[in-house]
Amino acid sequence: AAQAFRDGNRRTALLVAVEFLDAHGLGELIYKRDDMVARFLNRLVNDQGSGAPVRVTADTFFELFRRRFQRQEVQ
Repeated sequence: AAQAFRDGNRRTALLVAVEFLDAHGLGELIYKRDDMVARFLNRLVNDQGSGAPVRVTADTFFELFRRRFQRQEVQ
C-alpha cells in the first residue's frame, strides 16, 4: 500500500508540474517523457520519511526549468 501511495505521489506531482507550467505558458519546459524530472521526483519521494537528508528541493526543479528556459530564449 505504501508503494502505491508513493507512486501516486510521483504521478500527481508530475501532473501538477505539467499543468502549472502549461497554465503559465511554459509547457514546453517539461517534456512528454521527461527522465530528468522523473529522476528528481523519485529522489524526492524516496528521501521523504527515510531519515536521510533531502537531496531534491523546490530549488532543484527551479534550476532545471530556469536552465531550460534560458536555452529556449537563446535558440
